[in-house]
Amino acid sequence: ELRRIEAEEQYRRWVDARVDEAVEQRLSAAERARRLKAFKREILDKYPGVYTKALAGAGTSPALDEHAERMLREEVKLDLGLPTIEEFTRRPQGNLF
Repeated sequence: ELRRIEAEEQYRRWVDARVDEAVEQRLSAAERARRLKAFKREILDKYPGVYTKALAGAGTSPALDEHAERMLREEVKLDLGLPTIEEFTRRPQGNLF
């Protein structure tokens, strides 16, 4: 059980690092801002009542910002075609991207 948890954590850190690199290398600041804005609109359309109180005050919401960031990162992650955790744990580290 401990090995599985350690492998999952190692995989999560590895994926996060690949996504960080891809966001930094593939998206300009302007493109990243544009996509985050689009995700925020999508979130607000899908969940119209969830962020209304936060948006009414400051015009933004840390929770909404985080939700949009997670969506952006998930999209980038899917575009990368990364191995599954099963594939990750079976391969020697040198053979991964």
